[in-house]
Amino acid sequence: MYGPDRALELLQSVLARVPADEAEATLLVEDQALTRFANNDIHQNVAQSNVQLAVRAIVGGGAGLALTNRLDAEGQRRVSEQAATLARLQPPDPEFPGLPSASMLRPSISYYEETAQVTPAQRAAAIRTIVGEASRLGFLATGVMETETGELAIANTSGVAVHAPLTLAALRTVVDANPPQGLGLLTGYADAISRDATQIDPQAIAARAVAKCALNRDPQPLPPGSYVTILEEIAVADLLRFLARLGLSAQAVQERRSFAVGQMDQQVCGENLTLWDDAADPRGLALPFDWEGVSALRLPLIENGFLRGLAYDSRAAAKEGRTSTGHAVSRLGRFVLTWPAPTHLFIAPGDNPRQEIIAGVESGVLVTRFHYTHCPDPKRVVATGTTRYGTFLIE
Repeated sequence: MYGPDRALELLQSVLARVPADEAEATLLVEDQALTRFANNDIHQNVAQSNVQLAVRAIVGGGAGLALTNRLDAEGQRRVSEQAATLARLQPPDPEFPGLPSASMLRPSISYYEETAQVTPAQRAAAIRTIVGEASRLGFLATGVMETETGELAIANTSGVAVHAPLTLAALRTVVDANPPQGLGLLTGYADAISRDATQIDPQAIAARAVAKCALNRDPQPLPPGSYVTILEEIAVADLLRFLARLGLSAQAVQERRSFAVGQMDQQVCGENLTLWDDAADPRGLALPFDWEGVSALRLPLIENGFLRGLAYDSRAAAKEGRTSTGHAVSRLGRFVLTWPAPTHLFIAPGDNPRQEIIAGVESGVLVTRFHYTHCPDPKRVVATGTTRYGTFLIE
């Protein structure tokens, strides 16, 4: 771990080297470890450490972004000059408002020492719980447990200087009934993810996946048609990301590619849905600031079916004379967005327990999760995909 002082000192050193009108530097440190298992046996323990330094330079209104893994003086010089060179090649962006200034951060917990101290033996013990439940019924369990420790620091030439230590733990499994060839996949699935490893219950995950697998018998084709459908939590989360990232982004509305165009304070769905974004809530993957270093506000999105809010970064906010809601997204990694989006979603719970909802369906379908989902029609938030690991007919 670098710690806040060392990390921010490094970023200030980088900013001093950038030959630009404005500059932003981001440091992401990741120490990842995971244990994989298949067919009731652990077959892989791996660990890796990585660090990424991203520099965004603004020259004459044009922006350039460069990344490196090299943090010595020569690496800092190269990435700084590369970002500035790229910025000079870009046409000026008349809508760029300048880099954001410092803001007061909301208290949030993004680091748990219990997660940072998880050992390979502890990961193996969690897996042993799942394998034990699966093998008791003659099933095979496959999956992974992973833990991560890291930190995120962001600084810019307008005064932003923020740092957050990070931990993450995740456990997921697919339990297979190992049927004779030709009977298809008879499987069950369960998972959990948290910054706090003590919140992940291997016994509960094992019980859910095994029970799902035990129910998954005698698969039959389902005739095409319209069915009342119950979506479990994982399936709901999969679809909500399209609603949030493609529909509830202020930039998407400004570019008129969202269902929310002209719908603010109008009813957009059933009154039984209340949705909000809160990056400080410890039940999610808490983070006190966004990827511009701006404090992440609690953001009402839909209240009792009525559209109440959109996610703004500094650029989208400036177009409307507003302030950012703290929803700029990461520029690091393979799958990044170029517009603001809510990424810490919560839904108000309903009044009926899961089993009562299922029992109230005369004829329908229960979906555990989706696979390979896409959104070819973002304006209407129409998603495509397949079901996986437990799709049941309700009668």
